[in-house]
Amino acid sequence: MRPFATIVIRDMPGFDEDSNLDRPGVFRLNIDLGRDEFQRQFGYPPAKFADDRPGVDFTQLDVLMPHPMYGRQAWASVINPTPRRQDIDQLIGQAHVRAKQRENRRQHRNDRMRRPG
Repeated sequence: MRPFATIVIRDMPGFDEDSNLDRPGVFRLNIDLGRDEFQRQFGYPPAKFADDRPGVDFTQLDVLMPHPMYGRQAWASVINPTPRRQDIDQLIGQAHVRAKQRENRRQHRNDRMRRPG
């Protein structure tokens, strides 16, 4: 099953450095929002992320923002989320439900393919 949320603790030189994660005590939580939730959160679909990307400060702490590398795939991120970000638990829960649904659909397809014809 593919991840629905990840935590990153350092920059990946040459690939993902926009969040400046190499600062002391900094980490980034990444969440697969899905297209609909991404648009609700940011006001545009993930496919339009490139248009908005130049205006995003990916180093901000405790701010939900499109993921610097995977925003187009409907991922979001928040650096050092605090307990005041009560929406984070809900977004992770929604991402988990979508991941389980994807896995169930995949399993169902596999089961149908295994049945004798």
